[in-house]
Formats: sequence, structure tokens, C-alpha cells
Amino acid sequence: MKALKENAAEIFIQLATMADNSNGYLKIKNNDSFMPLTIERLYGVQFGPHKGIVYSLAHYGTMNGDLMSDPEMTFIYIPELKKVYPSSFTNHYAGAYLESIYFEDGNWMINKRGQEEQAAFADLWMVNIKDQQEL
Repeated sequence: MKALKENAAEIFIQLATMADNSNGYLKIKNNDSFMPLTIERLYGVQFGPHKGIVYSLAHYGTMNGDLMSDPEMTFIYIPELKKVYPSSFTNHYAGAYLESIYFEDGNWMINKRGQEEQAAFADLWMVNIKDQQEL
């Protein structure tokens, strides 16, 4: 299982903290040239021996009046370790959806390849978010 790289994790933690300070939800639009970013604290989880929090980060557009993610990712954040693990990816425009870490029949399941691909994408996405939203 692959966590975000340190610099990407720091950006994620900054975003999660900002959302936590706004009752678990925040929409950032610091630059009109890029899509706003929505951050939501979803729920707590027991992730092995550690307590984690699941967050959603998304850019949303609309098509025919419907909200469309471009993309939305969920992450499991382990505060005591300062580790962030991508757990799903959705892009409605591309028809893409993959849960890479999920709970099934009392066990955590991991799609290793999908989760590694999500981590690589999220490492880049966090840096882009920082630059685009002028954090």
C-alpha cells in the first residue's frame, strides 16, 4: 500500500485541516482560471491498529444540470502517522471509478496496482492544487 509522498501529504493535511476548521467542509476558489476544489471530511475508520479519517477532494463541473466529478478522490488519513492513502478515484466525464482500498466482509481489501496508480496521480494533483489555488 502506497502513501502520498511527504510534500503531497503536507498539502493534503493543510487542506484537511482547513476543512476541519470549517465544520468538515470547504470549497476553495482562489483562482478564477481553475475549477474550485471541494474538501469534505466523511467519516472515521479503524485502519488496522490506527484511527483514520476519510476525506473526499473533488473538482466538480456540471453536465445537463448534474454535478460531475473531474476528479473526486477519497483518502484515508492516519493523523498519528501523518500518512495519507488514496482509496478511490472517480471521474464522471471519463466514466472512471475504482475503489482501491475498501472494507469488505470485515477485512480491508487493497487493489495494489490501482492504489499505487492513485497515489502517483494524487502526488501530482496535490502540487497542482497548491499552485492553482495559491495555497
